[in-house]
Amino acid sequence: MPYRQTDSGIIIDAAVCRICRTSSQAALLIFRTYLPYNRHVMSMENQCKENTVTRESRSDLLTDSLWIFVAASLLHFGYSLTRFYPLSFICAVNESIWEHTKIVFFGALFYNLIQYLLKGKSSPCLIAGLAPALFSILVTVPFLYYGYTGMLGFHVFLLDLTIAWVSGLICQIILYRVSGIEGCSGYQTLSLLFVILLVLVFFLFTWYPPRGLPLFVPGSRS
Repeated sequence: MPYRQTDSGIIIDAAVCRICRTSSQAALLIFRTYLPYNRHVMSMENQCKENTVTRESRSDLLTDSLWIFVAASLLHFGYSLTRFYPLSFICAVNESIWEHTKIVFFGALFYNLIQYLLKGKSSPCLIAGLAPALFSILVTVPFLYYGYTGMLGFHVFLLDLTIAWVSGLICQIILYRVSGIEGCSGYQTLSLLFVILLVLVFFLFTWYPPRGLPLFVPGSRS
């Protein structure tokens, strides 16, 4: 009888030790695997918070570009209808390619600034993407215009309207792409300074355009 009690005690002690060892190994395994996963989840959550571009916003590219087109159209006639001098810095003052580039630029700038004010702190990367997005307008409008007029030998009014819309669309695509890059919020100041520089260039060239360049010649569209 004592032998059986001792034997059963040894068996119970061995079982308890085995359970404790298994439990500690399982806990250690969970500890090692859970922490990296937790860090990964936290980094993904931070990235989602930082990247302002959502699937819904990407689906609204056409709507954004149409609003930019409407804004550019209003800026096209703003100065000619009112002759209000301050409007000349953001509205077209003649029919040059530069002035038509200017109205698309400011149409996109005003639209995206309104979007930033509406979204507030939920879109920190929007400002960081403004500089490359707005700069693309300075490339696409002259490139598309001189491209099709060089092939046709004349300009078509409907194609000119299409260029304004396409340029706004490309601007928004670049904006969403850049805004979706991780860590882009760190470039907000640099982007803002570059946008201010572009605005000052448009202000300066409105009344003091470089001479002899077709891009700045009034009526060069015809």
